[in-house]
Amino acid sequence: MNLITDPWIPVITQSGIRKKIRPCDIVDGDDPPVRFDIARPDFNGAMFQFVIGIFQTFFIPSDNNEWKNWLNPANRPTAQQIHAVLVKYEYVFNLGGDGPRFMQDMDTAIEKTESKVISGLLIDEPGDQTIKLNKDLFVKRKSHFQLCESMAAIALFSLQLQAPAGGAGHRTGLRGGGPLTTLLIPKKNGQITASIWEVVWSNMIPKDEMDDWVEWDQDPSVVFPWLAPTLTSESNRVAAPKGRSPLLMYWACPRRIRLNYGARDTGVCTISGETGTMLNSYFTQNYGANYVGWQHFLSPHYEKGGEILPLHPNAGGMTYRHWLGWAIGDSDGKTPIIVAKNVALARKGASRGFLARASLWCFGFDMDNMKARGWQESTIPSLIFENAEAERVNIDRLRPDIKGAIAASVEAAFTIRKQVRLAWKIESGIPEGVEKEFWNATEPEFEKMIRKIHGAYDSPDELGDGVPPEVEQQKELWAQRLIEVGLALFDKWAVSGGVEFEDTEKLTKSRRILHSKKYKNQIRNLLKLAEVGS
Repeated sequence: MNLITDPWIPVITQSGIRKKIRPCDIVDGDDPPVRFDIARPDFNGAMFQFVIGIFQTFFIPSDNNEWKNWLNPANRPTAQQIHAVLVKYEYVFNLGGDGPRFMQDMDTAIEKTESKVISGLLIDEPGDQTIKLNKDLFVKRKSHFQLCESMAAIALFSLQLQAPAGGAGHRTGLRGGGPLTTLLIPKKNGQITASIWEVVWSNMIPKDEMDDWVEWDQDPSVVFPWLAPTLTSESNRVAAPKGRSPLLMYWACPRRIRLNYGARDTGVCTISGETGTMLNSYFTQNYGANYVGWQHFLSPHYEKGGEILPLHPNAGGMTYRHWLGWAIGDSDGKTPIIVAKNVALARKGASRGFLARASLWCFGFDMDNMKARGWQESTIPSLIFENAEAERVNIDRLRPDIKGAIAASVEAAFTIRKQVRLAWKIESGIPEGVEKEFWNATEPEFEKMIRKIHGAYDSPDELGDGVPPEVEQQKELWAQRLIEVGLALFDKWAVSGGVEFEDTEKLTKSRRILHSKKYKNQIRNLLKLAEVGS
């Protein structure tokens, strides 16, 4: 299978038709594909990054004006024109065969090692040692697992993209295991109606925004590492960005893998359900490339000890307490957060007005070292200003308002959990559902609130030094909402511990704290609101 010339990408079009397309077909203007049609959410996220990588590599806009020009359907190349460019490089994208294989090791000697079940390409599958010790308690081994070529291709790409630690010398992805990815999703009339093409093009990085650009036309191996002998990592050898093409970050290959085309069977694909010739195993070897010091354009990063490191989802879930750093960055905290480059560029001026009021799709695996605890994703406001002058003047005024609203929510969540615990007369062990329910109950209104605050600052009439009245009004409403939700959740949870927990005096005292002037003023202080009286 060839990933350029064969229709292998499952999509759903605007009219609801399910079909497979080539990469060039995402620009179909009559019935554009609007989403990928894969059963696994991590594969859908990886598929977007694959197509973004294709267009970023072969159709990189020279500057912001060229980027904007292609937004106009009248100026956009046709699928045939795009294919004419891509087909020149079809040899780079063969999944099997005797020559270079897509994202696979050039060294065929790997095929002399013991083959692995192809389910090992999936990040959330139990490892060999886990299965051997019969410890696959939560994520079960598959008794018979096989993949069609389409699903094998995206499984391979997804693993190379976000590979976790895999034992001695089995390297993590360029961004570490299970990185957080943030993609811009444009909106029309307030609704997410973007086609796959519009999402892909919204996340392009123009050439003039790339540091240390390296031309690669004469030597594609500087971008596609499987075209050259493997850069291994014995003796602590690393693959640093200096002297290498920045496009390599889209095609990095930390794992040494070759799909086992010599042991194919006819059957049904475990993921897609399609029938045909299936791949059921692969070969692997350790000490692939060790990528160090890269800042991937599609991920936010943080500063720690003088290093810039990629962010990852964590066990706490993707609540709105994370939105500030992911959408506009946060330089004041203990761990400064830097927004992804695609998001930062969308803020740079009026020429990116197409992305004003866009959403930010955030996703990734929550990893515990080598183990995937779960897949996380969330769609949040990107907070990109439509008015360029408002962006320049008000972005630093917007940040403290959002930061204060989040801090007030964190305080409320902590206090509710604490008071439920005291009412139950236990030291610890309150179900995490208390706090989880708080974040879920308040998130829709938090989003509405910050969109209204953002809109108030985005208005050309509100560019003075004062705080727009709408901002103060929204913060007042938020303070009230946090108190209301806290009391409601306390009433629900405090009496849910059973008869042995009931203590009228304790219940009354804890509830009184949630209704007290002191607690209300703690919330209001964080929101920079005047304190309430008696």
